[in-house]
Amino acid sequence: MKKLFLMVAAIALIFSIKAKSDNTVQPAAKASKIEIDGGDTYNWGKVKPEKLPLKAIIKIFNRGNDTLKIGEVKPGCGCTTAPLDKKDIEPGGFASLNVTINVNNDGKITKSITIHSNDPHNESKILMLEAEITRALARYPQFLSFQPVDLNKQASAEMTLKNNSDVSITIKDVKVEPEGATTNLKHNDVIAPGADYKVKVSYTPTKFGGFTCKLNFKTDHPEVPSVESNGWGTVNQPAPELKADSPVVAPAPVVKDGTNPNPAGQIKK
Repeated sequence: MKKLFLMVAAIALIFSIKAKSDNTVQPAAKASKIEIDGGDTYNWGKVKPEKLPLKAIIKIFNRGNDTLKIGEVKPGCGCTTAPLDKKDIEPGGFASLNVTINVNNDGKITKSITIHSNDPHNESKILMLEAEITRALARYPQFLSFQPVDLNKQASAEMTLKNNSDVSITIKDVKVEPEGATTNLKHNDVIAPGADYKVKVSYTPTKFGGFTCKLNFKTDHPEVPSVESNGWGTVNQPAPELKADSPVVAPAPVVKDGTNPNPAGQIKK
């Protein structure tokens, strides 16, 4: 009886030890985890030209339990720079990404930065950058493009001026280059608040090759004292025409007996 009791007690002890072992929390595997402060999109909102270039310091956190090693930080275009103050980030720590975007265009812009790291679940993290540049007088497009262009024929380029302010804007001192170029934009033209003005520049090229154009004007708005828009076009030379009396190389005839009376081809007129 005593032996039976001891056997039962031993079995119970074994099961008790096994249950405790099963309930023991295993330590988490070592891994880094990248996280961008504020989310994967940074938005400056509406920005006036005097606030350009766009700048921001964005924190990159390591939410894992192992060192986060940052590899390449690659902006999506040459107008964006993003140096990082350090490449190794300890668990719970962060690094600072110093973002600068140089932009000249108006309206909404979208850029990106790809951050490569040793995060096993997110080796290539993409940070989106957004803003809306709100000039008092915006231009769409930024440049004047002349297409199509033929020699001694008038070519035209167009752009739209938009008044984003809450007051009327008066155009002053309109100048257009080169000599012979004309525009429908006139001195003392008025653009009402919220209105669009379609500008047309015309020019008749007199020689082949590329040419440039420039449209300058001033306004009475304090935020837009002057505007300069550049443009270009190309007059291509036409392909030479084949004259009717030009010599033509006749193809070598194929004869039934295998001989070739004109192996090199002959000139026929």
